[in-house]
Amino acid sequence: MISRRAVLAGTALLAGCGQSTTSTQPDAPLPPLKSLAPFDLGVCAMTASFKDPQWGPLAATHFDRITPEWEMKMEYILSEDSPINFAEPEQWLRFKAADQILTFAKTNGMGMFGHTLVWYAQSAPLFDRLSKDYDSFFDAYQAYIDGVVGHYKGQLTGWDVVNEPMLDDGSGLRDCLWKQVLGVDYIALAFHRAHATDRHTPLFLNDYNLEYYPKKRAAFLRLAERLLNAGVPLHGLGTQTHIDATIA
Repeated sequence: MISRRAVLAGTALLAGCGQSTTSTQPDAPLPPLKSLAPFDLGVCAMTASFKDPQWGPLAATHFDRITPEWEMKMEYILSEDSPINFAEPEQWLRFKAADQILTFAKTNGMGMFGHTLVWYAQSAPLFDRLSKDYDSFFDAYQAYIDGVVGHYKGQLTGWDVVNEPMLDDGSGLRDCLWKQVLGVDYIALAFHRAHATDRHTPLFLNDYNLEYYPKKRAAFLRLAERLLNAGVPLHGLGTQTHIDATIA
């Protein structure tokens, strides 16, 4: 896999191609990567990134937006021992780390992209305990989305509402806790709830390896089409940039 450090190093090498090795002129400063792209360029991060004194200036110089890598996911935000308080999201949802990343973004004139509200790989013990009680599970599912989207209302460039819903072979949706309890409508429900809480932030359906697996890509696009035809407020599609040097 190509690391971010390798990408930056490769950019530096490309910038130097064609220059005489005997030149006594100082190297021209490298242009920011974001100035070379015809679109906003993003980077992911965790609060641990801020411990590296070089990371912050590099990120602010070369990227337009930032995406929390883990600390906006349910596994972090929903503390295991916090009782649900529908009226006070701050009392049962943990936003400290993601707020720190948002502060960094705002301070450096960057946008922040929300990642992610619903993901098959990380639920929370709370939802496991409620899985036999449909009504309580449904209420908690909506309350979680309300609380997280409401906390960041008007502050993000977009949300990955549902992350990685498709099986890699393209045969259908992943069998996850959300699907087991709420059925296939867990996806539409999440989008409707997020949009009801924040009507101005774009909402995305996100997955990975779409460039590698044609059947998965086709199934993903069919899912998006069904959601749109059903009136679901889906505003964009995301494909994760897991790339290596062998991709055509």
